[in-house]
Amino acid sequence: MLVGVLVLGLVLGLPLVPVAGFLGIALLGDQQRSAAAGGSSVVCQTGGASLAAVDASGVEVTLDEVQVRNAAVVVHAGQGMGQQAQLVALATALTESALRNLANDGSYSYSGGVMSLSAWESARAVVVESMRLPHDGVGSDWDSIGLFQQRPSAGWGSVEEIMDPATSAATFYDRLARVSGWESMSVAAAAQAVQVSAFPDAYARWEPVARSLLSALSTVSCSAGSSADGVGGVPAGLDARRRAVVTFGLQQLGDRYVWGAEGPDSWDCSGLVQGAYRQIGVELPHSSEVQRGAGREVSAEEALPGDIMWWPGHVAIYLGDGELVGAQTPAQGVVRIPVYGAPRYIRVIE
Repeated sequence: MLVGVLVLGLVLGLPLVPVAGFLGIALLGDQQRSAAAGGSSVVCQTGGASLAAVDASGVEVTLDEVQVRNAAVVVHAGQGMGQQAQLVALATALTESALRNLANDGSYSYSGGVMSLSAWESARAVVVESMRLPHDGVGSDWDSIGLFQQRPSAGWGSVEEIMDPATSAATFYDRLARVSGWESMSVAAAAQAVQVSAFPDAYARWEPVARSLLSALSTVSCSAGSSADGVGGVPAGLDARRRAVVTFGLQQLGDRYVWGAEGPDSWDCSGLVQGAYRQIGVELPHSSEVQRGAGREVSAEEALPGDIMWWPGHVAIYLGDGELVGAQTPAQGVVRIPVYGAPRYIRVIE
């Protein structure tokens, strides 16, 4: 849990308000933001807290629980470099993405400048894969993605690496460490030295907010996210059929993602759901679109462990408590991660 909440303005259950100054970002709604740092290899427990702080212009802003948890991941990744580096990283992520893990839909309108048209077409084909990964919103600035708006085409890593908040933060710290004399620079100057932004003055605005975050998150506990941890975590009190579906999904953690696969050691998304429901004698088609119509739709509030989760072109199994198990991508395989995006919940087990 967070400490010093009254002094720092950190409050639980604070109404969420937009953070002023962030443009060109399509943010996900409250239900869609149910999992902060979705898909991160590091998970931080922040107790669902929000943070009220004042920026350098004297404007009060409120960071919601998604932004606070992402900030905690950034702080955790920089423990080995000290508070100055953590401040630089937080101010950078606040400026670049509003501390949201942004996917990119490739809708940037090419007008020349950063790369050739052919290079942009190649970069766009790569970066749109970010839309299939857990994210908190959608941006469209060239092929920039993630908390720090790093670009795969500029050598910041693969789409999967940049869309993992912990990995992208670690990459930022690595680049910062290469900047000669960064320790004696201002927060804004150090951020600019890494990012080489067209708007170098923007970072200074968020330094006071970064300081409030760093103070508030000094005692937050973080740990490696789940990816292949056996069948632990099956919710208690499930009926036999729901327990069988959930248990089967968790037993496949760590298996590979292969398009069209139906097991036993590799799966695609609908193949895993099909295999799980086969355990209870329900034969589902191997198609995410058809599985959407296999039962009745229920709200997120009504969803129960074992229900099918559906996004356009993708399905997974709901675990309850804001988590899912699914065959996600070739890079991730079968993983247990927080709920992300705006899935529809399909009830097959009545």
